[in-house]
Amino acid sequence: ETAATAKGGADLVDLAWPSARWSEQSKKLFQELYSRKDITHLKHEVYHTDNDNRLFTRCDKEQTGNFFNYAFFFNETKRELCGVLQFGPYTEGPRNCAHGGAIATMCDAIMGKLIYRCGYTALTANLSVDYKALITLGGTYYIQGLIEKVDGRKIWASCQILSSNKQTVSAKATSLFLLANKEDKPQSPI
Repeated sequence: ETAATAKGGADLVDLAWPSARWSEQSKKLFQELYSRKDITHLKHEVYHTDNDNRLFTRCDKEQTGNFFNYAFFFNETKRELCGVLQFGPYTEGPRNCAHGGAIATMCDAIMGKLIYRCGYTALTANLSVDYKALITLGGTYYIQGLIEKVDGRKIWASCQILSSNKQTVSAKATSLFLLANKEDKPQSPI
């Protein structure tokens, strides 16, 4: 893991770097994505402070790996976010499998992060998830988010969670996001 000293002496930790809780397969997929030249690793830096506020998908401030373990990579040309995803034991729904709400959370997270990375400030208006196969706790998954269309204040995005070899679709999601302010204009057409 990487850590650096931030302003005020607080420890700055990149939570989008493999931790001890990541499986070897997840670490391998991370390295494959990290070595690609067409995508950029997105650091997810968190300051450790006395404040209890936390981004929901990074609520594991102590880095136990019990919740969501993931790293995203951005392809600016394709306006795509992809990454490696592993669900921890505190996301359990059916025995030894991720809860549907945890799966929906990560679909929403990647689409929202992509939209933000593309220069928009938007909120989820609608999210629809189709569950295709069980997602096992501790299993390695490839997640991908795309912006499908922008029209005025509306942004449509999609996501899929696949097996690490990208052969099996475990979940597919579509979402409608609305720009946060009516005055906001998309920076560029997609």
